[in-house]
Amino acid sequence: MEATNTDSNLILTALWTALNAAGVSSNIHISNRPAVADIDDFVVIDINGSINYDITDGRTLISGKCVCFVQLFARDIDAKGTLNMAKLSSMYSSLIGALPYNTSPYTFSIKNQVGRRDSLGFHAKLVNLDCLIY
Repeated sequence: MEATNTDSNLILTALWTALNAAGVSSNIHISNRPAVADIDDFVVIDINGSINYDITDGRTLISGKCVCFVQLFARDIDAKGTLNMAKLSSMYSSLIGALPYNTSPYTFSIKNQVGRRDSLGFHAKLVNLDCLIY
């Protein structure tokens, strides 16, 4: 394993590529939530915590891992805050359909998920993915 494989930008680029190819959303953002005036759905990805790796003989990296955080957002269907279940289910199904995703030197797989509503008129499905680095 190359030490550069633990670069968070490379990990997030690989994850962005996987989600884009799977058609999860046409609005995939890294680290920061976008302004949402004209967007009905979007995804925000980031690394949740630190990137850990194992070292042999004091300098050779043999493997690594981290948890990637995928936030799937869909605008509520009315002003009362009714969850857009169809859109979130479609986005989640596309994400799960792409897993496990293996693109050397990364493998992404599902870890867990929860949901929540925000104050901007969106519901979100929050998904943690295990990322193995080899």
